[in-house]
Amino acid sequence: MADERNSHLLYLVRHGQARTQGDDADRTLTDQGQGEIEMIARWAAGSGVEPAQIRHSGKRRAEQTATILQDRLSADEGVVVGVGLSPNDDVRLVAETLESEQRTLMLVGHLPFLSRLISLLLLNDAALGRTEDVRKALAKDPALASRRGVHNRTLAWVATYCNRPTILALALKAGGDCNTP
Repeated sequence: MADERNSHLLYLVRHGQARTQGDDADRTLTDQGQGEIEMIARWAAGSGVEPAQIRHSGKRRAEQTATILQDRLSADEGVVVGVGLSPNDDVRLVAETLESEQRTLMLVGHLPFLSRLISLLLLNDAALGRTEDVRKALAKDPALASRRGVHNRTLAWVATYCNRPTILALALKAGGDCNTP
């Protein structure tokens, strides 16, 4: 599935729908959350997704999600707890680790961590995914809306892809184009 430019890929997956802390202190997956992840796992397997390893945050809901994915994808190196994948961890630690990574990985985590990691990887730390930070960055440098990040993606395209309508509106107002990766 990897193209000639990239011999490895990174798949980011948010854990499935979990119970509330009032219902379950461990916040395990609901039946609906399990079903949704099973559907995603079937799709991923049918689409040729082949991670070498699946890493999760260590929280029960992420572990359950990773296990369901592993059952379908059979990552050669299995499922492991990844350091620094908890909801409010600093994404720079994971990003630095990924710089030297040569394997295709799947990371199972949480919000806001995953949105911040995506912003860091695609936009060179322009905003880390926080709307107010994006607003400030665009006010300082409107060209950021059209500039391509690490993986050759524009802010408007990433905001569209990640379903961030407020950030998309800011990028479009600054002159970005959501149809241009």
